[in-house]
Amino acid sequence: MPDLKHFTSSLRRNFTREIAHYPAHCFPIIYSLAMATFGKTRFASHINFLGTCLRKNVIPRGFKLNFHVQTVSDFHFRRDTSRYLRSCSFSLMRSTIRSMVRKKAGFDRTIQDQGSLLFNTLPEAGEVRFLIHVYNRRLHNFLLDSKAKTLASLLPGPPSTHTPPSNTIQAQDTKLVVTIPPDLELSSSERSVLAKGLNFVPLNPLPDEFSIRRDVSSFCRKLRLRHHFGITDQPDNTSPEDFLNTLGSTRSSWTPKSGENNILDSVIESINKDVDRLLPPKRTTLSNLSPEEREALLSLKRNKNLIIKPADKGGAVVVWQKDLYVAGR
Repeated sequence: MPDLKHFTSSLRRNFTREIAHYPAHCFPIIYSLAMATFGKTRFASHINFLGTCLRKNVIPRGFKLNFHVQTVSDFHFRRDTSRYLRSCSFSLMRSTIRSMVRKKAGFDRTIQDQGSLLFNTLPEAGEVRFLIHVYNRRLHNFLLDSKAKTLASLLPGPPSTHTPPSNTIQAQDTKLVVTIPPDLELSSSERSVLAKGLNFVPLNPLPDEFSIRRDVSSFCRKLRLRHHFGITDQPDNTSPEDFLNTLGSTRSSWTPKSGENNILDSVIESINKDVDRLLPPKRTTLSNLSPEEREALLSLKRNKNLIIKPADKGGAVVVWQKDLYVAGR
């Protein structure tokens, strides 16, 4: 695993290449916003790590103080000296946390200022913020794994087996999966999905752009039709006979052309620009399911021979063979 210095250097280089196509006058704003975001994440990770060390009464490397007196071998002296050194180390850690909190507050102000400036300068500000979020997530995952391994080396007991996600957000806890009958066949991916619990909500890596644009187009068409035919929100006084006569008619796809109303044209143009700005770039993907788990979720959904229920006690997930479940009711 690369150290933090090399990882952040590589992260900055890759991010700089990603934003190279944006206008030159926006580049300093984007870069400043990204570096402040990365800095805030880095300091927040350090603060959490030192706070955990204080709670667990351990001292990380860099805060340990050494004091050797070869001529003194008195037990009480060595005990008192060790106690004083640990107390000084903990005081240094608390002082460092206070200093980092102040620096983190400075990053918060920079993020707020540069974020506002970016939205007033660049139409694609939403896309840029999402890109910064993706790179910041990578930094967060790296720091999370690095601090977990460092903490494991300081604590007594076996080393931690924590592994960070790459583009998958891991579940915080897992549930016991019970099958009835016990030999009911489930793949490892299906068990992994079920272990996330029945309240687990999958995240789509990207929104359905086609559906979004189709709905926006339909909405804009309705606006043009209402203006063209002078439709207002009046009570519907259509008689039942008139309504029945319209059931057999074919739906029209005709849309009035632009140019009938400049204000309406400006509103529709603004809506389309906002959609373009808010849709995230296609090159980024974040999900809380791996591809295998997503396929397993669809497989469980299509399997009509399974009944999945929560256990009465203990929070386990019970997977029944359907005929046994029906027979036992």
